[in-house]
Amino acid sequence: MASTYLTRTITTNNPTGRKTMTLSVWLKRATASATNMIFATGTGSERDMILFESDGKLQFSRYDSSYIYQLKTNRQFRDTSAWYHFVFVYDSTQSTSSDRLKIYVNGVQETSFATASYPSQDYQSNYSQSTYTQTLGRDTDGNFPFDGCMSHVNYIDGTALTPSTFGSTDSTTGEWKINTSPSVTYGTNGFFLLKDDNSNLDRGGSNNFTINGTLTKTEDNPSNNFATLNAVSFHEANFSLSNGANTMATGNNTAWNNAICSTLVATGGKFYWEAKWTDGDSYSIIGIIEAKEIHRCATSVTGGGSDIYFVANAIQTDNGGGSPQRYRLVNSDDNISISAPPGCIMQFALDCENRKFWFGVNGTFYNSGNPATGANPTWDTTDIPANGEFVPYAQGYKISGATAFQFNFGNGFFGSTAISSEGTNASNLGKFEYDVPSGFTALSTKGLNL
Repeated sequence: MASTYLTRTITTNNPTGRKTMTLSVWLKRATASATNMIFATGTGSERDMILFESDGKLQFSRYDSSYIYQLKTNRQFRDTSAWYHFVFVYDSTQSTSSDRLKIYVNGVQETSFATASYPSQDYQSNYSQSTYTQTLGRDTDGNFPFDGCMSHVNYIDGTALTPSTFGSTDSTTGEWKINTSPSVTYGTNGFFLLKDDNSNLDRGGSNNFTINGTLTKTEDNPSNNFATLNAVSFHEANFSLSNGANTMATGNNTAWNNAICSTLVATGGKFYWEAKWTDGDSYSIIGIIEAKEIHRCATSVTGGGSDIYFVANAIQTDNGGGSPQRYRLVNSDDNISISAPPGCIMQFALDCENRKFWFGVNGTFYNSGNPATGANPTWDTTDIPANGEFVPYAQGYKISGATAFQFNFGNGFFGSTAISSEGTNASNLGKFEYDVPSGFTALSTKGLNL
C-alpha cells in the first residue's frame, strides 16, 4: 500500500559501506504515472535515493542542493502486470567512473541513460552513515510513497555484487527467476526484508525496521504473478486504484465508454475470482470482456451500441438489493433474480475451454449454477465467442454515487481487509472467501500454466 513504509535509523557508521553497497529488490508497480520512491537514505535535502520518476524512468542518485551523482534511464518502467527484479550497485572505489554506479534489470545491466553522472572516486554516500535514516517505500521527508508490492529486499553493506547472487535464468523458459535464499554477508548495516512474510523485518543481523502503516501479506510474488487491475487500461482521469491495484474507484466518471480490466488475460483454462461491491449506484457493471475490446473505451464499440458493456458478459448491479441486469455479447439484456446489494461478495468462474461463465453472490451461484460440473452457466456458448481471450473488467457511471469494487484475484484481501474465512481451493493457488469450484484456479502465471 502506498501509505505503508519502513524506516530504520543507522546507529553504526561504516566507512566501507559508505563507498560500496548493493541493493536487490523485487517489485511490482500498481501505478505507472506517479513518482514512486523505492529506497532513500539521508536527512532533509541531503539524500541518496532510488526512485521511479512520474514518466516511468528509473533514477539512482544523490542530491545535496544539486546532484552529486545521477543515473536516469531512457527506459520507462510502466508495466503494472509484472514483477521486476532490480539490482543497484554503488562502488565509488572503482577507478573507472562508469563502474561506480550500476543498475541491473532482470539480470541484465542497464546501459542506456538519459542522464549519467558519477561520484568521484572513494566518494562517501549516506547509505551507511550513522544517525541517518534508511527508508523503504517513501522519501525520507515523507514524499513520493511507493505504490505496489515489494518482496525479497536485500541490502548488502560494504560489498558490490552481481544479479547472479539473487536470481538466475530458467533453463526451460529463459525467464529470470528468484533465488529466495542468497548466500551473502550482509555487513554492518545490511538487511533482508520481506522474504516470506511480514513478521520479521530483519534477516541480516540486528537492524530492525519500524513499520509505518500496515504491511499486507499478499499471495502475489515473484514466483507466481497474480492478476491485478491494469493502471493503463482506462482513459478516464477520475478513475483511481489502490491496495496494490486491486481496488478501483470511478470518481466523477460520466463516460459509459470507460472501463478497467485485469493485467492478465484468461485463455484456455478455468479461472475463479471474487469482488466486493463497496460503493456506487445502479450503474456499476462488472464481469468479463474480450481483451481486444477494452481498448475501444474512448470510442464506439461493436455489437450495435456505443457503450462498452454491449460487448461484455457482465452484471449491472442494483443498489436497492434487487435484481441486477445481465448483459451479453449478443447485445441483449435481461433481469436475473439474484440479490446483489452493496457490500456483497460477487463470485466469477470462467471456463474458457467450454465457453461458460458463472456469476454468484455470497456463496451461491445464479440459477443453481455449478461450475465444477458445468451445469447452468449464467452465460454459455451462445454468449461467449470461440477462441476468445478474456479479461475481468468493471466500469461505473456516476449518478448518485461513484462506483467502487475491491477485487480478490487470490491475494486473500478485499481492499486492506483480509478475507474472513478461507474457502477450499484444490489448486492451492490464492486465497478466497468462498470455495473455489473443482477444476478452477486463480488467474495467475502458475494458474495459466496448470
